[in-house]
Amino acid sequence: MYGSPYLSPYNSFYPYSPSSYWYSGQYQNYYNGAPVRYFYENIAVFDLDKSGILVWSNVVHKSQYDDFTNNYLSYTLIPSGGQINFLYNELERHNELLKVQSISADGSLTRQPPLRNLDRGYEFMPRYAKQVSYNQLIVPCTYRNYICFAKIEL
Repeated sequence: MYGSPYLSPYNSFYPYSPSSYWYSGQYQNYYNGAPVRYFYENIAVFDLDKSGILVWSNVVHKSQYDDFTNNYLSYTLIPSGGQINFLYNELERHNELLKVQSISADGSLTRQPPLRNLDRGYEFMPRYAKQVSYNQLIVPCTYRNYICFAKIEL
């Protein structure tokens, strides 16, 4: 179906074979012309009253980018204690750090210190996080191509 079984999977005459170098993984992006880079920037937060009038607005400043995948980008919302917490990854000195910024009911923005005592090598996927209690959430992460889960308490 995909050509001769005696040919190498790296053969350029059969680029659509499932075992081919160009067909699978990140190399597919190079085959299409150029690598894909994903950008995720600031978050705008608005408070509107019941008639649609703007009460306050604020911006959570963040800058994220990654090549080939956007699994580790974006953010998650954690409502707790009368405020909304935004949890996201941010690159700082070649290390991914989990950062938290909070917006209170009156619109004031508070930057929490980054979560620093995390083990090295773990890459967190905050967009897929689920809140399991008032101040706890489960965040999927990867470590050396293994999928694992972290419990974070705020």
